[in-house]
Amino acid sequence: MNERNFPPMIPLPLKSRWSRRNWLQIEDDYVILPTGDTVTLPQGFIFDGASVPRILSALYSPVGILFAAARVHDYAIDNGQLVLNGQVRSVSSKEADLMFWWLARDNGVSKLNAYLAWVAVRLGSLLRKNK
Repeated sequence: MNERNFPPMIPLPLKSRWSRRNWLQIEDDYVILPTGDTVTLPQGFIFDGASVPRILSALYSPVGILFAAARVHDYAIDNGQLVLNGQVRSVSSKEADLMFWWLARDNGVSKLNAYLAWVAVRLGSLLRKNK
């Protein structure tokens, strides 16, 4: 399991009582993938945690064990690229979804829960693609 401190992020004020919490990354951060590659997430990245439906938030916290996996995934999806080993590289939604699964497993998420979360992000990617 990838043991580390909470990433260099601060919570932003809620826009409303019902909105999701956004987080601002206050310095560059480096995430090591299970493959050994390093992803750089830049200062200034705004992220809403794992996009967990409210009905499931008691089981899966948006800032829980899926947080690191969702952070890399969302940055890749939002930008279509990652800084991987110091080089900017285009990333498809399929690749980003697979990185999500790898990071979830590396952070101790069970195979079943990682698979269920991966199915959810894959469906989200496919729905976003068809809009």
